[in-house]
Amino acid sequence: MEASEQRRLDLLYEYWDYNGIMPTIRELCDIWNLRSTNAVFKQLVKFLDGGHIEKTPGGRIKPNRQ
Repeated sequence: MEASEQRRLDLLYEYWDYNGIMPTIRELCDIWNLRSTNAVFKQLVKFLDGGHIEKTPGGRIKPNRQ
């Protein structure tokens, strides 16, 4: 995993720890300093494929700390 991806994952986990919920796609744009919701979606897919986050039965995402 690249350093920038690790930083984004760390920020995602920090948000979860502080708020108890995952941020919205638009909130992730702000948190990760990205302009495009598509870029956020692609990053989330990478995290899902890598097992760093997982989907709940309701379709929401949550951290999967290994």
